[in-house]
Amino acid sequence: NSPPTRSCPQRRHGQVRHRHPATDRGLRGADRSRVRQLRYVRELGGDSYLAKYDTGKLAKALGNTPAPDGDGQKYRGRGLIQITGHDNYGACSEALFGDSRLLNTPELLEHPVYAALSAGWFWHRAGLNTLADKGDFLLITKRINGGTNGLADREALYATALKVLP
Repeated sequence: NSPPTRSCPQRRHGQVRHRHPATDRGLRGADRSRVRQLRYVRELGGDSYLAKYDTGKLAKALGNTPAPDGDGQKYRGRGLIQITGHDNYGACSEALFGDSRLLNTPELLEHPVYAALSAGWFWHRAGLNTLADKGDFLLITKRINGGTNGLADREALYATALKVLP
């Protein structure tokens, strides 16, 4: 056995082995309609929308090539936190698998287990626990989205959760 990685899974013979096997059993036995609810773990948008990731300043910041070669489409946002860009896919792949497989098969982040694991990796890497403990939704939103898109919705959902959770 290899030592555990910094993220949730452990590496073994190039495969991911989860520390909690119940996660896999739960997903295999899950109601298929519930698993289908995860279908939006891929950023939606046509070529013109995703072109912002293919050329220009944003593409460069994400590690995509500066040429209009399809990197924007290939490394579009995927996973529960929407991992986006060549460099983020590479770092996430190294953390989850110990290799660069996500650069060759980015669609893996559309699978429920990897969608969740990639979100956990990003949350940890961005140091979001400390911000969440402080209730700092503004900075969490900026670290995830690069701006404040969705901030009001997030704050409203949090207020509702505080009312219904013990």
